[in-house]
Amino acid sequence: MHTTASDGMLEVPEVLDRARRAGLRAISITDHDTLSVHLQGSLSDGSLEVIPGLELSCDTDWGELHVLGYYVDVKNVILCERLEALRQNRIRRLDRIVDALARFGVKLEEQFVSDLRRRPGSVGRPHVARELLRMGVVKHFQEAFNRFLGQSGCAYVPHQNGLTPEDSIQLISQAGGVSVAAHPGWMLDKAPEEFLVSLSRAGLSGLETQHPSHSWEQVKECHRRAEQLGLIETGGSDFHSDEDKSASSRSANRHSAIGGSTVGYQVVLQIRELRDRGGACASLPS
Repeated sequence: MHTTASDGMLEVPEVLDRARRAGLRAISITDHDTLSVHLQGSLSDGSLEVIPGLELSCDTDWGELHVLGYYVDVKNVILCERLEALRQNRIRRLDRIVDALARFGVKLEEQFVSDLRRRPGSVGRPHVARELLRMGVVKHFQEAFNRFLGQSGCAYVPHQNGLTPEDSIQLISQAGGVSVAAHPGWMLDKAPEEFLVSLSRAGLSGLETQHPSHSWEQVKECHRRAEQLGLIETGGSDFHSDEDKSASSRSANRHSAIGGSTVGYQVVLQIRELRDRGGACASLPS
């Protein structure tokens, strides 16, 4: 799940409160390309376990793949340095988006852009989309992507950070964490089977089988591939905001409410066991 440190709409305390009210025993906050909320200290308490995590965006020949890192050492120097480089890359992308919007007559306020550049977490297109909505340039969030920020939009700028899935797996491993391919349904549809095999050999430890965006057929295929390669099957809501189930939202049917998509606590135990064993991929019962 995500917070305002990346493209989520809720601050950490509200995310934690909702997780408790949903009756969850453990969660992981996995903001995009940042560990800023976890650098503030442990978020776990007696009623809720919070696993330190993040979600890294990677370039592949078939599209953008996200890799989740669980139980990472949030102060690992190598990982933190790479995350700062990714933050600077996002800022450069933001500047290109601002320039592209201006060419089409949409000028963002200088103070908004300046504040976005200075934020400690990561910045992305959703922040710009919400500003376009606030300005009245668009009537709803999805329109911002359709007209301006999506791949067919006039101000689209690709998110290319030079990070490969293998890079992400290595970074997470160096930081003592366990790597999992996030919402991989599309990848299994597009990429050849050898691609996932190669990621497993590189140290990938899990597949996010249970995800709101997955069809039943994709869940079954993820399960088959996880069993075949001995990968842990994880899952989660991928919560971003209360708009996640709105018909007009870009994220409709892609994310769910906190507690809307879960897996058993035994998955946490499996991930923790792999962390304690050094993160090496091993065949574990699902």
